[in-house]
Amino acid sequence: MRNFRHAFSLVEVLISIVVLALGLLGLAAVFPAVILEQRVASDTVQGVSMEKSVVEWIEGSALFRERSMNEDNDSATNRRGWRILLAEPTWSQKGSWSPAFMTTAAVVPFPAGVGLAVNSATGWVGVGDAGGHAFGIPLEDRLFPSPYSFAGDPRFVWDFACRRIEGGTRAVSQQPTIANSVDDSVQIAFFVRRVDAGIRLRGGARSISESFLNRNLAWTSRRVPVAADENGRPAGDGFGTGTLAPTYSPISMFSYTFFPDDSNADPSYQLIVPGVAAPNGFYPADPRPYAAQVGQQFVDQIGIVHKVVQVVPASGSDPMYVRVEPPIDRRVPAKALQLAEEKRMLYTPQVPVAVVIRTIRP
Repeated sequence: MRNFRHAFSLVEVLISIVVLALGLLGLAAVFPAVILEQRVASDTVQGVSMEKSVVEWIEGSALFRERSMNEDNDSATNRRGWRILLAEPTWSQKGSWSPAFMTTAAVVPFPAGVGLAVNSATGWVGVGDAGGHAFGIPLEDRLFPSPYSFAGDPRFVWDFACRRIEGGTRAVSQQPTIANSVDDSVQIAFFVRRVDAGIRLRGGARSISESFLNRNLAWTSRRVPVAADENGRPAGDGFGTGTLAPTYSPISMFSYTFFPDDSNADPSYQLIVPGVAAPNGFYPADPRPYAAQVGQQFVDQIGIVHKVVQVVPASGSDPMYVRVEPPIDRRVPAKALQLAEEKRMLYTPQVPVAVVIRTIRP
């Protein structure tokens, strides 16, 4: 008598399909997290490798290290590079950070006098004064990989802020003691960010590099590596909503207090509450959503980099706060009082892949 093997029943087949579907859903849930972790790890490695290149670029730049066009005449019209900043007594008084302010001028003059500026539509960043003497870094020199290279489209861009490190004072014969800017140094905070992932080419641009650098494109077809909307919030698309031209997202600042409050701060100085409103002139106006991101990095008023390791949501009467590593140095509150400003952090609304601090003496 022949034996027959029974086929799977319909119920068994349906159960198998359900189990398979659940397994695929599980994989689908895991893959994005794995991909994100791999990208973060890759970005971190590349960011660290870029740090040295960025610092070497600045330290080796003749435009920034050249002190004067005429060694015997250190007038404002002859000064170059960092000397433009250091020779101006109103710049970075007492060592406050000087992020680049936004301007729509092609390059110069700088409407706010001596300082750093970033062109809001092109990303040009430079040092200059109201008289039109400017020396900067074009966007193409701050992109990695280099535009139009065999390595593909740029994936990272770097920006910087700086402050004065005073070297002291000197006595001049037959004159009162005066501030000596000659022996001052410049401390620079470099932020390396990933280029916006949502950039779409328009208007004849054939590559990301071309959309950044081709000045023959219409404004609506141009892009910047990191864009902001009209309120300074990260756009992620290289352009920004509510704007007629691309808007660059610069380094910004936010103020903060200690948790639970400044009079009863966490003894470790690890817990900080980002301010509800950014200091005047800085965007986004509400920095909390961008400051409160695990992995976000800040630079404090004495030049120490801090990383967010935990975000604690608001609960009851307690505000949202973040835990940072390393803890805030106890010199920071005193420095803020010296500067006559709130306790502040230098940051970018986009989480940077690397932040590096260097002090150079031009």
